[in-house]
Amino acid sequence: MKSLARKFALLAAPFLVLIAIELFVLPVDFFTFRVWEAVTMQYVRPAEGIFYPGMHVVKDEHADKLGFRDPNPRKVEWFTDQYGFRNRPRATEPARYDIVMVGDSNIVGSSHDQKDTIAEVLERKCKCAVYSYGGASKQQFFNDPRFKKNPPRVIVAEAIGAEFYTPSFAALNYDNLLDGPGAEQSMLPDPIAVLLDRLLKTNMLEFVRSRLQVQRYGAEKEAPTPPAQRVAFVVEMVTKMRDEAARRGSDFIFVLMPYDPTLDQAVIKLKELGVKTIAYLPNPERPQAAYLKSFYQDHDTHWRAETVRTTADEILDLLGWPNARPENQTDARALSSSAQQ
Repeated sequence: MKSLARKFALLAAPFLVLIAIELFVLPVDFFTFRVWEAVTMQYVRPAEGIFYPGMHVVKDEHADKLGFRDPNPRKVEWFTDQYGFRNRPRATEPARYDIVMVGDSNIVGSSHDQKDTIAEVLERKCKCAVYSYGGASKQQFFNDPRFKKNPPRVIVAEAIGAEFYTPSFAALNYDNLLDGPGAEQSMLPDPIAVLLDRLLKTNMLEFVRSRLQVQRYGAEKEAPTPPAQRVAFVVEMVTKMRDEAARRGSDFIFVLMPYDPTLDQAVIKLKELGVKTIAYLPNPERPQAAYLKSFYQDHDTHWRAETVRTTADEILDLLGWPNARPENQTDARALSSSAQQ
């Protein structure tokens, strides 16, 4: 029996050594082509956000359409706050934020340096306090005790069209929108929770799989919801968020990323209902506004840095705030005319 245990220990030892090196010696991002994969939680949630709290990572990051094949990586810096959201630490947190940005990886600023995230761009432009709640669902934000107790002056909710295309994707953001449980956090201390999550993520193994082109699993395709039902759902959810924001004393803006013309009718209806909306409808100069190639990066699925700045300007214009756009006032505003229609 002892001989068998000894043989098993000898067999396991190299793997245990490799795991120890990954967790305690190598940088957290060593086996990932983006910071996102390195710091996002997957199995154990140490904080309310989707990232490990209190992180600072500087990395040569690759575009998500190319991965490690990207010949031109860009250097990016990431900070995450104590709550696990991508925000630069503050000496003193304001009692009430001026703007909270809620949305997906575009709001997080995937592929962008910290200073180029929309929260930081907006903060510099308006000289006000802006918080990024990017990466978490709308349901989580509207049930977060922090922002129930101290609602911001403005809630900006961003969405991609795909959020509304299948029941499962829509459910992630909008099920129990105003009466959900919020984020469920681990009871473990943050360092232990982070270490355990990194162990379970097996980034080293996933790196080897990707280099060997071994697919771990295939996603099952889900039938999209019919267009009419899709439009009705968008209008229902967005007006519900707008009304809840108003009840809390917050202004509200909805930002819809260019995606698919089937949602144009939802945008038109929302504007008729008085919802402050940034979206790109067709016009004579841009008949295919929903397919704005210039909005996104060539080799990455996220918006360009100039698009971030332009959208920040659109937000400040809709709010009618003074001191709007003190930074880069000469930025091209090619998207403006279609957004305001």
